[in-house]
Amino acid sequence: MKAELLPLCVDLDDTLVLGDTVFAAVRQLIREKPQLLPAFFLKFITGGRPAAKIFLAKLFPVDPAALRYREELLSYLCAEKQQGRKLYLVSAATQDTVDRIAAHLKLFDAAYGSSATHNLKGSNKAAFIAEKISPRFAYAGDSFADLAIWKKAEAAILCGGKARILQACLGREAAMVLPHRHPSSGASAARTEPRAR
Repeated sequence: MKAELLPLCVDLDDTLVLGDTVFAAVRQLIREKPQLLPAFFLKFITGGRPAAKIFLAKLFPVDPAALRYREELLSYLCAEKQQGRKLYLVSAATQDTVDRIAAHLKLFDAAYGSSATHNLKGSNKAAFIAEKISPRFAYAGDSFADLAIWKKAEAAILCGGKARILQACLGREAAMVLPHRHPSSGASAARTEPRAR
């Protein structure tokens, strides 16, 4: 009987999408509603990053159809979904943001984002995945904050311009590396991930 693939947890900003949804909302705030900047900074000071992100998400809800997705990763996720693999969108973006994107893509078994009090990033995300999803998992991410998650994961998918540096920091071979590249350049190398035993 075919071994079951490890559940794959996928980061959002600069991993699944090209860019950062929070930074995009900050730029939109400055451009369209600069009079609300004091309220934004107050939210950040009194409630930290989670509260500030929710403030932005309410002002400027993400439009999933307008986002630029990492096509190589998206194609890979579609293929894995067809094989019956469990896919989870797990991001430090707000719950509303990940819910909208998950509903648009129709790929993920569940989507988890930050709440008003809990920033789902780094070690917080690693602990959440192990407790909520599975202690054995694969993870796709793009940043140094993701190192804490890859250390717990059994397979790592590295995305973006820092992918090669991250692999060196990780200290082991990644299952897949999708560096930032021009669409006309050659395809990135991919390796088979371990399966759950």
